[in-house]
Amino acid sequence: MAVANHVLVGVDDYGESLESIEEDWDTWLHHIPFDADVARALSRLYARRLAKLDAKKDAADHERLERKLRLVRARAERYDITRF
Repeated sequence: MAVANHVLVGVDDYGESLESIEEDWDTWLHHIPFDADVARALSRLYARRLAKLDAKKDAADHERLERKLRLVRARAERYDITRF
């Protein structure tokens, strides 16, 4: 799984697998929280999805995704190898 993640963090277009990758990376970061590369990649995916949501029409989804994005960005920053 770590090798697959290493390859996938450099990809920009995940096609139909986007939702599956988001779920898998969210689970991965739950168990391996110090994987900053995956956290940065997941934050890019969340930011893209958040930009597509209407804050008024999809308020609950927008709020949940904003919270997830803040948490993942904080995790990516906290475990960034250049900080050590």
